[in-house]
Amino acid sequence: MDTIKVQISDNGELATVILGEELTIETCAEFKQALTDALDTARQVVLDARQLRQVDIASLQLICSACRSAASKGRSLCFENEIPDCMKSLRTTIGAYRGLPCNHTKSCMAGGMKNV
Repeated sequence: MDTIKVQISDNGELATVILGEELTIETCAEFKQALTDALDTARQVVLDARQLRQVDIASLQLICSACRSAASKGRSLCFENEIPDCMKSLRTTIGAYRGLPCNHTKSCMAGGMKNV
């Protein structure tokens, strides 16, 4: 099973959540804990999804929930690089792509979460 890692910058302002190859229901508990820890620690949380190859709707829901949590705490959440193809495909398949950002952030995943 992939391990999700959280790296905190020396000054504690930035947390990078490094994702493995899969974000599925099997990794949701670990992913949720990593997101919670990162949002409780740092003002800016970055998802490093360069290795991500498979994602499911449960993980997409966790990302959206983390986005809302970040906004409510005055923090930011974004992808380090471009959104992976597997995530673009899932959001299109389930109809999550709206073309406009959500109300929580200008870098919403559903509208095309922007790079840092």
